[in-house]
Amino acid sequence: MSRKILVTGARGKTGREVTKLLAAQPDLTVLAGASQPEAAVEGAQVQPIRFDWADPASWSDAVAGVDAIYLMRPDLAEADTLIGALIALSPQAHIVLLSEQGADKLPDDDWVRRVELAVEGAAQSWTILRPSWFQQNFTDPRFFLDAIRTGQTVAMPSGGAAVAWVDTRDIAGVAVQALLDPAAHRGRHYTITGPDAVTIDGVAQLLSVETGLAITPVDVPIDAAVPGLPA
Repeated sequence: MSRKILVTGARGKTGREVTKLLAAQPDLTVLAGASQPEAAVEGAQVQPIRFDWADPASWSDAVAGVDAIYLMRPDLAEADTLIGALIALSPQAHIVLLSEQGADKLPDDDWVRRVELAVEGAAQSWTILRPSWFQQNFTDPRFFLDAIRTGQTVAMPSGGAAVAWVDTRDIAGVAVQALLDPAAHRGRHYTITGPDAVTIDGVAQLLSVETGLAITPVDVPIDAAVPGLPA
């Protein structure tokens, strides 16, 4: 019997990789949910569908008859409420939530943990992924790419801490296993990291080798990094 899986954020760093992997599975229909579905990932088994967190009217069609949902949380203060409302439309679907590393150490009233609790409380079946920071941030102009290209610097407020950067394709691989075999992964939290923890100095060294440029690490003081950010 053919199954149907919705991927929210299908144009995102992990969503597009999840969509690609699912599209290679037999007897499976992949709904690539995006606010601009015409730009979503294409494939013989992929059906672009409009899904917009800002427009709840788009949700019902997106979740109709789905067996599982890959859930990219919206970057909104009320994300937990929105997620609870979405799951209520398809409570039987297995939910695979993309959260973040260290969420288990946060208080229950923290935004990240509130989102996890919304899934745990509303869904009958769920798996939560807690990845480290994405390697693909280095090739994203919204993060590091432009500074690497134009300033030959990589800057972040790390305080000297090492990060086990993870490839989004590896995150997608874990997500797809949980989406395809809910029984084996129901009620589980998975921390997903890369193979090595690397300091900002180590990142700069690796980038210098790969690009042929002399990339300078900049460990931004926390006092300089936080002005203008939400509390």
